[in-house]
Amino acid sequence: MHMNYFSKEENRLFSMIADSLTNTQNHITDAKVPADEEPDFHALIELAGHHAVLPMIYQQIVKEPGIAREDLDFLEMMTKQTAAEFYQILFNARNSVQLLMKNGIPVILLKGASVARFYPAAEARKSSDVDLFLVNPDDLAHAEKVLKAAGYHPMDEQHANHHVLWGTPDNHALELHTTLIEPTEDKKLNQYIRNRYTLPSEEMPEETILGISFPVFSDDLLAFHLLLHMLMDFLAAGFGLKLLCDCVVFWNRNVEPSLVKNFLQDIESCNLSNFLSAVTSACVRFLGLRADGSGTLAQKGEKLYCGDEAFCTLLPEAFTAEFMQDILDAERNGKPDSD
Repeated sequence: MHMNYFSKEENRLFSMIADSLTNTQNHITDAKVPADEEPDFHALIELAGHHAVLPMIYQQIVKEPGIAREDLDFLEMMTKQTAAEFYQILFNARNSVQLLMKNGIPVILLKGASVARFYPAAEARKSSDVDLFLVNPDDLAHAEKVLKAAGYHPMDEQHANHHVLWGTPDNHALELHTTLIEPTEDKKLNQYIRNRYTLPSEEMPEETILGISFPVFSDDLLAFHLLLHMLMDFLAAGFGLKLLCDCVVFWNRNVEPSLVKNFLQDIESCNLSNFLSAVTSACVRFLGLRADGSGTLAQKGEKLYCGDEAFCTLLPEAFTAEFMQDILDAERNGKPDSD
């Protein structure tokens, strides 16, 4: 359906990601693909690497005939490396959470493993650091003392106003968030987000992730945070495919309708309906987000619904392809310029 908008490598990467995230494996057929329609798999692997999704498509791409031995070796090396890093960061998160909690400082695990738990293989989602959210921002000074006493050290360079970057005793990065996003020029939006994420410690749910218990956001707050994170990156330098993959695995579950309603109230209150439509449309059209009612969403005409609740509008394919092209251009860490 979207073949005319993207290269053979991009189209095949979309298909592989969708297959991986939904376990459909629908791109593998007995029919031989004509040579002039086969992608350049070396270029496809490079593209996937730039978007930090290479391990996600490992099971799909190794089944493709004609891939060079050196590309397969590289793919296997990167997949193993990503898995090793995931577990290292997971245990760093466990140690950091336990350290702060036992000193009376409640925190919540952000991103990383809190989202990876929804993937078919959690360790296939690339993580680069530990992200923790201080439930009470006034705990920051206390948290800093606790971390220093345990061998953590503040990094010389700090690149954000909404978190403090620390080095763990074994030299991994820890982002200690006092707010969820950078303060914006919209003071009402800042206050709304601050109020929405001010919650009593006893209301923090816990989830067991690969045998380790972590405090996490409820699904409504997590969904809102995922979208806010994408919006801030989009307005700054853009974001890559990995964040869209997070949305696919999140909404392909059956999220509790009452929590979806809470999320949609947040979206309406912050005037983010158009951005939600763009992100969701890209996930549905290109990356395997189900809209047949088997997950959270069902399509009726040009709209997506959760039960009887209107979720968002499914935007035209041409517009969505343009949005997707911007995401492809941004890659994992955003574009080097600010256009």
